[in-house]
Amino acid sequence: MSEIFYSELDPNLKLELNERAIASRNKDVKHLDYMLGKVANAKYTAYEGADATNSIFTLGGKLVRGKQYQPGGESGFLSDKGDSITAEELDWVVTGTANSKTVTQIWTETIKNVTNNRIPPYLSSANIAVGDHSMGLLNTATVVIEVPNPDRDLDVIERIFMRPGRYVKLEIEYPPSAVITGLFLSSSTIPNAEKLKELYPKANIEEKQKEISKMNHVAFEGLITAFSLTYQTDYTAQIQVEMRGTSNVLPDITAIINAKTVDENTTKKTENPIANPAEYKASIEAPKNKNELSFYKLLLSDIDTTLFDNELSKTRRGRIQLLSGNNTRLSNPNESRIQLLGGISGNTNRLIGYDDSWVLSGNAYPSVVGALPTDTKTYNRYITLGYLIKFINTYVTTKLTGVVANPNIICSNAICYGTRYPNIVSSDPLNVLLMPRDINKKTTETYGTTTFYEFTKNAAFPGFLGNSRAYPAMIFLNLKMINTMLLDLAKSNTSFKISDFLQQISAKIKKCTGGAYSLSLITHPKDQKLLLFYDETYLGQPEELDTVKAYPIPMSAKVPISGVAENNPIGSIVHDFKLTAKLPDSATTLSYVLNQDPDKVSENEIAPYVNLMYSFGDKEKAEKAVARFSKIHLDNLDILNGLKSQYGNNIIDETIRTKLKDALAKHMLYPFAEIKKSQQATAPIFPWDASFTIDGINGFRYGDIVTFEVLPTRYRVNTVFSVIGVTHDLSQDGQWKTEIKCIMRPKIGAIG
Repeated sequence: MSEIFYSELDPNLKLELNERAIASRNKDVKHLDYMLGKVANAKYTAYEGADATNSIFTLGGKLVRGKQYQPGGESGFLSDKGDSITAEELDWVVTGTANSKTVTQIWTETIKNVTNNRIPPYLSSANIAVGDHSMGLLNTATVVIEVPNPDRDLDVIERIFMRPGRYVKLEIEYPPSAVITGLFLSSSTIPNAEKLKELYPKANIEEKQKEISKMNHVAFEGLITAFSLTYQTDYTAQIQVEMRGTSNVLPDITAIINAKTVDENTTKKTENPIANPAEYKASIEAPKNKNELSFYKLLLSDIDTTLFDNELSKTRRGRIQLLSGNNTRLSNPNESRIQLLGGISGNTNRLIGYDDSWVLSGNAYPSVVGALPTDTKTYNRYITLGYLIKFINTYVTTKLTGVVANPNIICSNAICYGTRYPNIVSSDPLNVLLMPRDINKKTTETYGTTTFYEFTKNAAFPGFLGNSRAYPAMIFLNLKMINTMLLDLAKSNTSFKISDFLQQISAKIKKCTGGAYSLSLITHPKDQKLLLFYDETYLGQPEELDTVKAYPIPMSAKVPISGVAENNPIGSIVHDFKLTAKLPDSATTLSYVLNQDPDKVSENEIAPYVNLMYSFGDKEKAEKAVARFSKIHLDNLDILNGLKSQYGNNIIDETIRTKLKDALAKHMLYPFAEIKKSQQATAPIFPWDASFTIDGINGFRYGDIVTFEVLPTRYRVNTVFSVIGVTHDLSQDGQWKTEIKCIMRPKIGAIG
């Protein structure tokens, strides 16, 4: 089952929502406890370090029931014994000689007078927002801290919470009675023990699994990014603290390479050292700051080391599969993780790598391509997207090791997939190249009679297209293109962010594949610490999508609830609901073409909406739309194949390449002859969105699909709504509300 953009609601969550819907009519103890006892509380914890291990301060939770929050008693806030307190103030101690000084910060105790008798600090509101990043929604949180007695408490609160970069955890929780069923989220929707151990190496995994599977408890872990301090007219202080999820911090890292990081990482890379320090030093441009290195120059050095280090065959012998020009095997392929094609010296044609991290070098196409100018037969170096992401993790994201426990971006064959389109090619293979698993198939790298990098024939290579999926991490990127992108970014901002760079990479891949693959930095809906560079167009395998069923949100006593007996009293869980629609600028003609004869409407105007149109019509119109869809697919495919051949015969002709790009984009509007298969692959987003608010609950993930039975028939029969954002809001009076934001997609598979 797809885990990210098209998933089924947790089965235990469905049961709990059903019970909430009938709570207003059932008067037994468990339903009354839910109705009367759902008052939520919040706890806000600050930590020292890069994870939730060493807590140093807590606000809220059980503390608000402590003696200091009560008026009477020896420790009560109205007690006369609270007139003065012992406070800490920052001081500095300087030791050592004049040439070698050490400065140490210390906290000294001082006696401070209290000017009023007021309660300690508390949380007056809390907000957690978890969203689909491909839709521009980030994982963020906000708390408001009230400080009734600034003279006594503000220094402590300032030292702990008014510090950008501080690792914190915000929790909102109902009493256990708020879960009517008494169930936890199922194991299918929470990370397994192995993954949790990787993310939380010092935590009790059993307790961690129990915490994240509670439906009456939601938690947010991240870094403080901003704060504001306001004084009220009654001399109380109010601090608003903003946070961002740990994975969301990574895209904002600047692409500056720290020299110390390079030294540490190259020392650790014992299997692939930089063999010649002089060449390495010469390959790095003079940095503006002695501690900064060029991103591209270091990338180039890393790649050249991989390609040309003669020590490679010595240090890895027995694990390398080495192929010469005539494809003779020189080592046992069963022992190999790394493959090198071509000679170690004298031959520039090479393919080397492992898993999803590969380097490809040499002449991109054979010399018999035709009457091409000699300057087109040049030496090129490509790296896979997986290689590039690993490089970024090694030299850039490691700068956050001190503040984020696992600062990695993930783009791997093991978790990041794309849809398999058998006729896909790149419209600009000299910059973005798609290489197949077996070159004998001659698919993604073949343009008529021209095959790119034909020397890799029979390579034991994972390839871009698998048997059932595509693997975006295996997309090859030309180093010349990468260098151009980096230079453009440097012109506008010398300290550009990694997200800026990856957005350019994604835009180029999307353009070269006709929109087939569009990668975004997203947080995995199961693991808020995992940041993926993922294809936002991939919803899952067709056989998986057929098993995903949408959950009908209980909204009316007149509408049956899924899985509940017909004679059972039912109700609504929704406090408010809103459906809105707005045509995008690109569809301004849609308002008048929908009523036209489909045969008289151009495919460019109507193609993105034909899936929806054929479903809304009667049987005759539906059959006509299906037949028309198949015909347009075949016509577009013929045009695409013809332009592939033309481009293969004249690779440097920009006019032909532009036509190929347009033909590929048009093909992707009708990628398969069967309209259902195309719909499963693309599932276009329609310009309708919905939002609804319910009592607070944990368990909704972006990508979960739902329906609304109160909507008109065509919205229920032909479409589903995919969750793109979940917002938890806790007010001062303990009301926890969860707002769900959704977008509309066509129905896929056996939904119901």
